[in-house]
Amino acid sequence: EHNLIRCMKITKSSFAEGFDTNIIMKLPSLAILLLAALSSNGCIKTTNALVSNPQELPQLLSDTVCSSAQGRTASCEVELDVPASCITNTNNASSSSSSSSSSDCPIVFFFHGAGGTNDWFARTSGVHSQNAIGVYPQGENGWNTGPKDSNTCSWDDYGCTSDPDEGAFIAGIISELRNLGANGNIYLIGNSNGAALSMRLASNAGDDLPIKGVVTKVTQLLAQPPRSGPGDLNYNQPGSGGPKVSILNIMG
Repeated sequence: EHNLIRCMKITKSSFAEGFDTNIIMKLPSLAILLLAALSSNGCIKTTNALVSNPQELPQLLSDTVCSSAQGRTASCEVELDVPASCITNTNNASSSSSSSSSSDCPIVFFFHGAGGTNDWFARTSGVHSQNAIGVYPQGENGWNTGPKDSNTCSWDDYGCTSDPDEGAFIAGIISELRNLGANGNIYLIGNSNGAALSMRLASNAGDDLPIKGVVTKVTQLLAQPPRSGPGDLNYNQPGSGGPKVSILNIMG
């Protein structure tokens, strides 16, 4: 099963954020308590198929991908932002009453910098106006693209099972999206440490990371070492014979 959760952060501050505060404060307390009772950690579960969500109210994919991802802590979160214009419903041939949904909209990952957060992408990504699906992962105090104080393994311990394996983490998110029916091309946008992750993922593009293009701000590819960090998707330079990936790198 693929559990999508639509995030409804039921706190006074988050209710007010992005909404008319006067309206929010007039909501009966009983209604808020009811929403909280129906939700888990302030989020309401939806169907197991690909579904849309209102602007600035992304869904959570965390319960599916975080539990199986290496080196993730309780801070692991993956927001999924699907505009209604990106959903195509198709009837199941075996039953006239059942249907499934899919999407060919481009899928854009947004990666924050070191020490940053994914909280603001739902408000700033613009995917609802551009007919694209947004994916907003939360890093473990940044992304494991180089030496980190929190790492327990050496940079050349490729078999390490305790530190975050970023390549496998993003590949797992993409696999889950495909299972849900999101079939569009994959693109990455990152800033600083998030840009470094985008570059590394592009260097490892292939079947597990079918990346078509990246936009990176304030970073560059590592010249050395050839590999670093756990896993197999950890090469710092693209190899020969791999797929072509479009790059827009902004420095300044």
